[in-house]
Amino acid sequence: MATSTVNTNKPIIPRGVDDRPVDKYNRASLFSGKALSFDGVNDYIEVPYNADTRPTNAITLSAIVKLDDWNSSVFERVISCTEAGGWHIANGEGSYIPAQNTGMLIRLSSSGYVAVYVSNDILKNEYNYLTTTFDGRYLKMYVNGVLTATTDSGTTQTITYAVNNSIYIGAEAGGGSGTPSGNYIDGQISSPKVFDVALTAAQVADLYNNPEKIVPTGVSDSALKLWLPMQEGAGTMCANGAPDALGSELVTNGDFDTDSNWTKGTGWSISGGTASCDGSQSDNSILYQNISHSANKLYQIEFTISGYVSGQIDFALDTPFFGATSSNGTFIFNAIPPSGGNFIIRANSTFVGSIDNVSVKEVQNSGVISGATWTHGIGAPVAQTAVIDWNKHTLDGTNEVLIPQGLTSGRDLLGNLFENVRKQGALNLDGNSWAEVHDNASLDFGTGSFTLEVWVKAKYINQGSVFNMIISLGDNITSSNNAGLMLMNNNVPYFIYSNPGASSGSAQTEGDWIHIVGTYDETNTTIYVDGVQVDQDARTASDITNGFAKLIGRDGTDPNRFYQDQIAQPRIYNRALTASEVLNNYNATSSLYI
Repeated sequence: MATSTVNTNKPIIPRGVDDRPVDKYNRASLFSGKALSFDGVNDYIEVPYNADTRPTNAITLSAIVKLDDWNSSVFERVISCTEAGGWHIANGEGSYIPAQNTGMLIRLSSSGYVAVYVSNDILKNEYNYLTTTFDGRYLKMYVNGVLTATTDSGTTQTITYAVNNSIYIGAEAGGGSGTPSGNYIDGQISSPKVFDVALTAAQVADLYNNPEKIVPTGVSDSALKLWLPMQEGAGTMCANGAPDALGSELVTNGDFDTDSNWTKGTGWSISGGTASCDGSQSDNSILYQNISHSANKLYQIEFTISGYVSGQIDFALDTPFFGATSSNGTFIFNAIPPSGGNFIIRANSTFVGSIDNVSVKEVQNSGVISGATWTHGIGAPVAQTAVIDWNKHTLDGTNEVLIPQGLTSGRDLLGNLFENVRKQGALNLDGNSWAEVHDNASLDFGTGSFTLEVWVKAKYINQGSVFNMIISLGDNITSSNNAGLMLMNNNVPYFIYSNPGASSGSAQTEGDWIHIVGTYDETNTTIYVDGVQVDQDARTASDITNGFAKLIGRDGTDPNRFYQDQIAQPRIYNRALTASEVLNNYNATSSLYI
């Protein structure tokens, strides 16, 4: 891996490398993403049978795993397909693998099982990135990106499947769909993946060193047949995040190019490429069409609202209604309908606005979660289009580069950079360093609503300005086309919008991690600290549109407005989060910092 250099006297330690004598680490043991916790008794995820997820000539399985306890009597399954054939990746003690070791089994067409296991112990209570590959002959086991063992099956062979039953995460496949046979795992699992190709050693290392990647360099998106990012909890669907997971479009005329295919209630009209509601409805009014969807499957619904004036709309795949929305923007929701039938858009009695680009697609090969509970991460995704998540970072071969979610280009980081993800990817800034991302049209909010969110370690230093900038949308923070979050005198959080803004009014304890959110909803600026609203001020709209880079840790022009400590999980949304969404994000991440 190329070593990065920086313009301070504190160089980066490349990812996956730590030469310090104490507290060495690997990327998986410091895993900070999303995970489900399995109790070792009856928790599992079931992905119903689909031939698309049953590779025969080559396969790669991977998952990030932490075992809370070893069960001396079972072979704890991480990923399993078929009881009498197929494949397993597992931890534990059993007839196939020595105690506290990890391995994989493959059912071959002519020679029964072939197995591979690691020769070193896998420690409890530590995340490990487990990967196994089979290229038709050689079965290989990787732990944390390193090849640990290889088994030669002797000749080129194919994988066979004894029965067409489900894939299971966290338990062993049983004799049929819906019936795991046991061997439950006691621990946490994240990001299980199934590829229909055997990844190379370099590609396995690429995924380990760059956990933000969905597929490694040199591998087609279509090769990933199953990926469960673990963003859900017990009793819900675990969505397949593979690039090709979405099925065909079920809505006809979702772009409203013609006045057809939709049944319109009072107040609704279709014209000029949108469906609009003019407020003449005295009660709830629906716009609907019959689509070919099925009960108890997961669907993704996407749509755009424009010209919003008042009221709200919500949706239903037959029943119930969900996704109440009351602002402009493009939104994405997931739903599991109890029955097939109509796709319904419902406007309440005061809704005035337009809707366009309506889409409904099945999320194929999704799993049903039984018992496993959400354990940590950023919580259920909040619907938005333009969002920067500056934790998305990678190496371009020379420099550490920010690749923000939703945008396609980043800019080199300057100064003392990521603190080895010890605080979930925190930037550890030295008072003369910052990070930036190129401007993008999706971040030109105009006079519309938006949200800024961040975790920050409180530390105020007057370096010639009372503004210690955390996030800036571009220009000088006091200009009329900018907004940002900052700490001011005595560690007082402040959300500035077109100067002035909203302040928490109270000082924070230096050295404490605090969660700060600033929202503008086209009427008020609101600031939240640790999930609680602490100030709200009426504010006339200002045009937040500029061509400047978006910044972490400094103002756009003033050389004295740097931040000097750690900043983590900075995010930008193109709408105002609600108070409940802010609290949800705080609760979902607070255990990582306090």
